[in-house]
Amino acid sequence: MNIYLIHGEDELKARSQFNLLIENYRSRGYEVNREGSGDSLFSEKTVSVFENPKLYSKNLNTNDVIILYDGNAPATLIKSLPKGTKIEKFDLPKKLFAFLDNITLSSFHDIIKTEPIELVFAMLGRHFRDLYWVSVDTSIPGYQPWRVAKLKGQASKFTIEKLKGIIETLSEADVKAKTGEVDLITSLDLLLAKHLE
Repeated sequence: MNIYLIHGEDELKARSQFNLLIENYRSRGYEVNREGSGDSLFSEKTVSVFENPKLYSKNLNTNDVIILYDGNAPATLIKSLPKGTKIEKFDLPKKLFAFLDNITLSSFHDIIKTEPIELVFAMLGRHFRDLYWVSVDTSIPGYQPWRVAKLKGQASKFTIEKLKGIIETLSEADVKAKTGEVDLITSLDLLLAKHLE
């Protein structure tokens, strides 16, 4: 039995690899069972796929298993998997974190030359959410103290009202981009010019 764990902060690449593996199995005639349901006693070629790792069981009647974990998988999950599990981790590029540490229009245009705008947009949204959180409550579950301190330093440049306004603008831009009213690059250009330059 082959077991694959796909995880990492670059959730777009991780999900893409997850879907690619599933399609690879389908093209070879495997039956795909989602979340362990539909285990077949009769099919000789089955693969079970999990987007919720909590549903994974070592006692599956399947040939192979593919597990997707959004974000970095905890050590407890990795240790619970059998020896020989193939683990693929997709990290975000370091330059994306450098951009989030110093958000400017020029750094924004540099990062979108190499990274998908959807990823940059998602990371900006998450980053401003975190900045708001540390402004109202410094205990963010799962964050290391050094990261909270770094976020607090960056958040001190904004009022809580300004952070709320940025988050609201990002939310509106997301809706408008999905409905085809505007593109994300233009929306972020306007946001950065108005709030950060």
